[in-house]
Amino acid sequence: MTPESRSKVIKGASALSVALIIGQFISLCRNVITARLLGTEVQGEAMVLGLVTGFFTTLLVLNTAWQLVQSDRADDESFQGSLQGVALLRGFLTATILLIAGFFLIDRLDMPMLRGPLVLSAAVPILEGAIRLDAWRALREQTYRWLVRIELAGPIMSAITASIILPFNRTVWVVAIVAVAGSLARLLVSHIVATKPYSLGLHRRHLGD
Repeated sequence: MTPESRSKVIKGASALSVALIIGQFISLCRNVITARLLGTEVQGEAMVLGLVTGFFTTLLVLNTAWQLVQSDRADDESFQGSLQGVALLRGFLTATILLIAGFFLIDRLDMPMLRGPLVLSAAVPILEGAIRLDAWRALREQTYRWLVRIELAGPIMSAITASIILPFNRTVWVVAIVAVAGSLARLLVSHIVATKPYSLGLHRRHLGD
């Protein structure tokens, strides 16, 4: 790697790190303000919803994007299509298991008011699974700006959505709507910054990799 390339990588990685920190800060501020406005009772409902959705999303959704960065076949459109297909399939699988297990748990906890928000929250892993991977492929060329935009889009849109909804609605639905808005923003930006045609598939020769 040449000094120029090394400098480009350092600058790009630094910009991505700053974006992630800013995103976390925005999310933290949003969560604190939202928690204060929702009140104690709704905070408890939101905590249960967050624990249920967070557990299964973390357990089942594996990020395939970084395989595109590391693979020597990143320029193969069918390989990227397979990764995107696997990600979307995992998203649907996560959403299905989340709904089945989530309904079981909230029934046991006698919290029927969480059923609707749980159904809406199940859209999050599907939206995340549909994110286009071009921004991660661009990392191979030391281009970080597309990924920076995706990582900032979620927290910013979530904060904007919360500020619009909270004056009118202070129920647990706010938590679900904000989460979906953030994932939807990431999805839309990932398609906006993409430079290659979108492909989606499950090619047999790639599934064992």
